[in-house]
Amino acid sequence: MPEQGAKRTVKDLQRRVDDYFSECSAKKIYPDEAGLILFLGFDKETYERCLSGKMGKGNADCLKKAALRRESIIVRELYGTDKAATGKIFLARQAGNGGLTDKMREDTNHVTIDVRFNGGEKGLFD
Repeated sequence: MPEQGAKRTVKDLQRRVDDYFSECSAKKIYPDEAGLILFLGFDKETYERCLSGKMGKGNADCLKKAALRRESIIVRELYGTDKAATGKIFLARQAGNGGLTDKMREDTNHVTIDVRFNGGEKGLFD
């Protein structure tokens, strides 16, 4: 990372993310989100701000691509080996790793229906 106080660029962030993935690959460990946050020297709040785009769209895109890389790694390992499949499925179901689910996701948009009845006492609904 640049020296403290120096402006960080998207290229700097991408280089650090790539370094993290390379280190994980060399150590044969899964590149988890918490590990990435620590490697980048962020705290959770800074990471969330960066991911949300409050620290620039390019930085957010970089972290979103890192999440996709993690998801891809775990899904490929899930289907590429029988070893520790249960643990990998558990990891894949976490939102930060793609949120794998067996159920169809339902649309969460709420719909309001306004129904008005006219008439009533005189048997208009018979």
